[in-house]
Amino acid sequence: MARVEGGQPESTSLAWSPEARDLRDHGQRVADWYCDLALARAEQVDPLGEQAWAARSPSFPRSFATNAVVVRADPGADVLLSWVDEVLDGYEHRAITAFCDLTGPTRRRLADAGYDLQELVEMSRPASAGPLPVPEVPVEPADPDTIARLHSVLWCEVWLPGIGDPELTDLLGRRQGPPDGQLLGWVVRDAKLQHPVSGDLAAGADLVARDWAGEVDAVATLPAVRGRGYGDALLAAACNAAYARGCSHVVLSALARDWPREWYQRCGFTEVAVAWEATRRGDGLSLGGSAGSLQPGD
Repeated sequence: MARVEGGQPESTSLAWSPEARDLRDHGQRVADWYCDLALARAEQVDPLGEQAWAARSPSFPRSFATNAVVVRADPGADVLLSWVDEVLDGYEHRAITAFCDLTGPTRRRLADAGYDLQELVEMSRPASAGPLPVPEVPVEPADPDTIARLHSVLWCEVWLPGIGDPELTDLLGRRQGPPDGQLLGWVVRDAKLQHPVSGDLAAGADLVARDWAGEVDAVATLPAVRGRGYGDALLAAACNAAYARGCSHVVLSALARDWPREWYQRCGFTEVAVAWEATRRGDGLSLGGSAGSLQPGD
């Protein structure tokens, strides 16, 4: 059965103006940045209409993030459904990424068509807020192979249990920075872990630094070692690295109805925009976690 998550009128808090800039304008800037990043990561991009694009990555056909219809304004459900069937004809999935709010009728129509919808809150923290405090947890930079080992366990055991090997290969392979940006990663190790795939890797985080912003993503801790401050340490490492590279803001997205939203607020992030993801899978699986596979203070 399709799910519709979020969609409440109070989903966005617009009460802060970063660096004397109107908050709504900053939210539009953040949404534009996210949209540009999504398109930059795709191998092929074709315009569909005003503020709408077809993003495809034939090298990773099972990646929803890089094979989707991407929009910055809601064209209506009928248009979206027509576009996505055309763009992803021959693919095993359907995916729509909207860097904007979707109307109630659009969401209901997509749900009726079998799509799972998730509302995301885009959040921002300015460099002027200062660096985040660094907990006494050893955090180390990680190369792509190290991150891939940790992510393979997270995908299979936390984020999407039941995932097949071909899709896992695509999800790990798509993890790359945009041509005009930089991708960095960090991990925390825990000697109590001895996983056959990830060894002592306990938690990780990504940062994409591009232009004026850095995006923190995939902050996650394995369930067996949660509650030890690993998430706080990784978030601090990623944010402070972005500021050190000259980014004026760190941005991230959180599920509107999940607890990490409040954790990020406590760390100085402010909600600035709303986005939606609408997906339909052929295998009936659904995400069991997100960056929200953390626990507070993980």
